[in-house]
Amino acid sequence: MVVELTEGRIGVIDHFDGEDTLEVSFFDDATHTNRLSLSAMLPAIRHVIALRPLAALKDSRVDAYISKYRRTGSTGW
Repeated sequence: MVVELTEGRIGVIDHFDGEDTLEVSFFDDATHTNRLSLSAMLPAIRHVIALRPLAALKDSRVDAYISKYRRTGSTGW
Protein backbone atom coordinates (compact mmCIF):
# COMPACT_ATOMS: atom_id res chain seq x y z
CA MET A 1 0.00 0.00 0.00
CA VAL A 2 1.12 3.53 -0.70
CA VAL A 3 0.52 6.30 1.82
CA GLU A 4 0.73 10.05 1.48
CA LEU A 5 1.40 11.83 4.74
CA THR A 6 -0.03 15.22 5.67
CA GLU A 7 3.37 16.89 5.11
CA GLY A 8 3.48 15.44 1.57
CA ARG A 9 5.92 12.54 2.03
CA ILE A 10 5.16 9.36 0.06
CA GLY A 11 5.80 5.92 1.53
CA VAL A 12 5.20 2.27 0.72
CA ILE A 13 4.12 -0.04 3.53
CA ASP A 14 6.44 -3.02 3.08
CA HIS A 15 5.33 -5.05 6.10
CA PHE A 16 2.75 -5.03 8.89
CA ASP A 17 3.30 -7.37 11.83
CA GLY A 18 -0.43 -7.73 12.53
CA GLU A 19 -0.20 -5.77 15.74
CA ASP A 20 1.20 -2.22 15.68
CA THR A 21 4.50 -2.20 13.78
CA LEU A 22 4.89 -1.10 10.16
CA GLU A 23 7.95 -1.16 7.95
CA VAL A 24 7.60 1.82 5.62
CA SER A 25 9.90 2.86 2.77
CA PHE A 26 9.88 6.61 2.19
CA PHE A 27 10.95 8.18 -1.09
CA ASP A 28 12.56 11.54 -0.47
CA ASP A 29 15.99 12.34 -1.89
CA ALA A 30 16.98 8.77 -1.01
CA THR A 31 14.93 5.68 -0.22
CA HIS A 32 15.02 4.63 3.41
CA THR A 33 12.99 2.13 5.44
CA ASN A 34 11.67 2.88 8.92
CA ARG A 35 9.93 0.83 11.60
CA LEU A 36 7.00 2.85 12.85
CA SER A 37 4.04 2.39 15.15
CA LEU A 38 0.75 2.20 13.23
CA SER A 39 -1.11 4.01 16.00
CA ALA A 40 1.44 6.85 15.93
CA MET A 41 1.40 7.07 12.12
CA LEU A 42 -2.39 7.02 11.58
CA PRO A 43 -3.01 10.71 12.38
CA ALA A 44 -0.33 11.72 9.84
CA ILE A 45 -1.81 9.75 6.90
CA ARG A 46 -3.69 11.85 4.33
CA HIS A 47 -4.30 9.23 1.61
CA VAL A 48 -3.94 5.45 1.30
CA ILE A 49 -3.73 3.78 -2.10
CA ALA A 50 -3.86 0.02 -2.73
CA LEU A 51 -2.06 -0.92 -5.94
CA ARG A 52 -3.13 -3.94 -7.96
CA PRO A 53 -2.97 -5.08 -11.59
CA LEU A 54 -5.74 -4.04 -13.98
CA ALA A 55 -6.44 -7.69 -14.79
CA ALA A 56 -5.51 -11.03 -13.31
CA LEU A 57 -2.57 -12.76 -14.93
CA LYS A 58 -3.29 -15.86 -16.96
CA ASP A 59 -2.11 -19.03 -15.23
CA SER A 60 -1.34 -21.93 -17.58
CA ARG A 61 -1.59 -24.40 -14.65
CA VAL A 62 -5.26 -23.51 -14.18
CA ASP A 63 -5.95 -23.85 -17.91
CA ALA A 64 -4.25 -27.27 -17.98
CA TYR A 65 -6.29 -28.47 -14.99
CA ILE A 66 -9.61 -27.22 -16.39
CA SER A 67 -8.92 -28.64 -19.86
CA LYS A 68 -9.27 -32.18 -18.45
CA TYR A 69 -12.91 -31.48 -17.64
CA ARG A 70 -13.97 -29.58 -20.76
CA ARG A 71 -16.22 -31.36 -23.21
CA THR A 72 -15.04 -31.19 -26.77
CA GLY A 73 -17.50 -29.88 -29.31
CA SER A 74 -19.67 -28.33 -26.61
CA THR A 75 -20.40 -24.65 -26.13
CA GLY A 76 -20.85 -24.94 -22.37
CA TRP A 77 -20.51 -27.24 -19.41
